Amino acid sequence: MVFNIVIYLFYLIQFSFGNECPSFKYCICSSDQTIVQCSNRHLTNELLLKINNQLPKSTIVLNLSSNSLTSIKYLPNLNSLQILDLSFNKIKYLPSNILSKFPRLISFDLQNNSLKAIPHTFQKISNINLNLSNNRFHCTCQFKLFKTKNFFKSILCQNNKQFDENDFCRAKNFLQIYPQQSQIVYENEQFILNCSSNLQHYWTLNHTFYPSTITSFSYSTVIIHHVRTNHSGLWTCHSLDSNQSLWLTVITTPTTYFCPSKQMNTSKGYFYWPRTLMNRRVAKTCPHGTAAWLRNSNEYARAWYTCSSSGQWINFDVSQCAFQTNVSRLMDYLSFNETNVLLRLSKYLSEINQNYLQLNDIILLIDLIDEQKQKYQHQDKIIIIYHLTDFILQIKNDFIYSNEYQNAMGRLRSIIERLLDFTNPSWLYIGKELTAVTVQSLVSCAVPNRSLLTIICNIDHQSHQSQLVTIQFSSDSNKTEQYSLFRIIVYRQSTLFTPNTVGMNNNPVVYIRPVSRNVLSTINLTFYGQSDKSSIGVWYSNQSNWEMNSSICKIDRQDANFTSTNCILLNNDSLSVTYFNNINNSKKLLIYTNYSQLPIYISSIIGSICFFISILVCTCYSEVYQMSRSVFHCLINYWLSLGILLPLFAFGLQKNQLKLLCEFIALTLHYLCLTTIIWLTLLTYAIWSKQSIKSTNKDAQRQSSSSMINDHASKMKSKSKPVIQFYLLAYGTALIICCMNIAVSHQHYMIND
Repeated sequence: MVFNIVIYLFYLIQFSFGNECPSFKYCICSSDQTIVQCSNRHLTNELLLKINNQLPKSTIVLNLSSNSLTSIKYLPNLNSLQILDLSFNKIKYLPSNILSKFPRLISFDLQNNSLKAIPHTFQKISNINLNLSNNRFHCTCQFKLFKTKNFFKSILCQNNKQFDENDFCRAKNFLQIYPQQSQIVYENEQFILNCSSNLQHYWTLNHTFYPSTITSFSYSTVIIHHVRTNHSGLWTCHSLDSNQSLWLTVITTPTTYFCPSKQMNTSKGYFYWPRTLMNRRVAKTCPHGTAAWLRNSNEYARAWYTCSSSGQWINFDVSQCAFQTNVSRLMDYLSFNETNVLLRLSKYLSEINQNYLQLNDIILLIDLIDEQKQKYQHQDKIIIIYHLTDFILQIKNDFIYSNEYQNAMGRLRSIIERLLDFTNPSWLYIGKELTAVTVQSLVSCAVPNRSLLTIICNIDHQSHQSQLVTIQFSSDSNKTEQYSLFRIIVYRQSTLFTPNTVGMNNNPVVYIRPVSRNVLSTINLTFYGQSDKSSIGVWYSNQSNWEMNSSICKIDRQDANFTSTNCILLNNDSLSVTYFNNINNSKKLLIYTNYSQLPIYISSIIGSICFFISILVCTCYSEVYQMSRSVFHCLINYWLSLGILLPLFAFGLQKNQLKLLCEFIALTLHYLCLTTIIWLTLLTYAIWSKQSIKSTNKDAQRQSSSSMINDHASKMKSKSKPVIQFYLLAYGTALIICCMNIAVSHQHYMIND
């Protein structure tokens, strides 16, 4: 300890104030960036995560004492670090790899924390001065492994005493198995046996050694994923002079009594559920750890799935599991440990790149907004939700076409529109992708086309200023009603409106709702941009798609630079208005399709070229190549199947919301592929047969003068040979295969995306 104090004082002499490395608000550094002093700065886990990349790699002394840290997993790798002070914090656990981050560490102070356990990697400590005093450890017999370490004397157990092996280690042999009673299970069901003992132990089946699936010093586990009848018998766990046994009986059962195996990739990780007997609940280990709400519990985190009595999987539960991505895990942690959750999220997200967020991150963020919206119904706090919405709208990724994303964005749009009712006149939000305002007694408003959108009302608009949209209110309604209120949101693009109904429309959208005593309000909206031959789309609050050619909004004026429409609104009746550049495409809005990638078209073109070449060759050389009846029928049916298959393959593989149509296309593609392959095989066989007959006839001609008669007779016989068996074989076999596939695995034809 004296040696460490001398070293610390030596570095402290070189210490001077600086404004490099982390912010002066959190830390101060020496001029040579070897000493970083961050003590008593009220640092939390989030702040440590924020400054961890700012810690200089040359740091030798790092002082983080007297803060509010509960975890140190966000500490970066510091290869030069020698002294680390984490005393007087609230650290609850230590990562097992903490020592590998600091290979030159010689002093590690962890006194006065909330540690419960010691990582097993601390058994390798030899030259590090470790201080663990004033921590209330949850001691077990495993602590005896640290008896030879210099920090052992500072360990204080839950009984307020130093570790005593007699208190925590069993002197007698301890042996226990689970399950403890005899079991009857069905064949192919999963079966698990566990044996716990403080001495060496092993399993036997019918007095024959059986290897354990998982083995450690204190327990051994046998996991049989698909139990068979040969697993029946006496299972015994042996430990020195004691043993415990149970009898296992395996009985057979029809396959219809099971739920099929299933694979799932969720926001909580990848799960594989094996074939399971009906009315059973299956548990799986969470692949990414424990959720934030369960982290302080002794309960083991698991995912659950139930096989119902009808043979279907139900009640999927992953609430105990942590999320896959780091962003989602941090949002989950903040939602559980913070009171002002959305404010903390807003600060955190403002410091990261939007493109790093995955689909599951955005869904979770919208879920948190939906969950916390009741706490943010004051106009000062509403801005936080609008800021998060603006952040989400700036994300441009391919997942915007997924159904889950569209549903979440629809919920988000409803939230911000409802929250606008809690704002007072003159309330304004300015953002990159949307702007909102609650105004009173208007004449006109405009939204300039700038990087930051804002609604400017009751001023003269300069003609030379580039506009995104202008809103003109009826002068008659303003004269008759002095206290008219209008709640307005202007979106730069229609991202919050589901793409399956908007198509590829990227034009601005205006949401407006009048709140007044007037029965009707007339509003003129002018959209600027390339809007020649465009049409107006109206989205009502009680609908889920755009309505074209609505009687409420009709085009007033239109040219190549703008489109103007007059809309009539009832009191408290909201609607959203946009325009579509091509009126012909707008008619197909209810069935939005997004064609697949380029390889589909390339392969279709190559197949079509081969198709036309085969037709051209057979047509031009039909006189040279004398075609038999079987060859003719096989060739015609091959062309027919291939001719239908190619366009269906090129234009049928597309995203569509009509699931029955997707099933029909998938089934038809399967059937046509089979018939094409079978007819091509039969065509090859028919050509080979014809050539074999010709070769046989030529040999016979040399031996007999009557060969011409025989050759003519063989030709007549080949021509008169029936071909009905070819049709039954081609179309019948393909139909049988497709029907069997539907009966066994119908879900393979269902395209959920």
